[in-house]
Amino acid sequence: MILIPLWTSAASAAPIPKVSYIENEPEFRWELLQDSMAFDKLHEGIKKFAEDGETLKALLRKKLEA
Repeated sequence: MILIPLWTSAASAAPIPKVSYIENEPEFRWELLQDSMAFDKLHEGIKKFAEDGETLKALLRKKLEA
């Protein structure tokens, strides 16, 4: 196994273009659908966030009733 150190200077110098979808939601959706892992992880994160919100509501309801 060969270990390669990671350097922030090398990463910041990499020619990776910055992309912004702030004004272009359809383009964001198209790009997201092209990357199935990103789509799945985003879906999983949103689902877990919603579940955590429901758990939090239940806990708060229980504490307020006590």
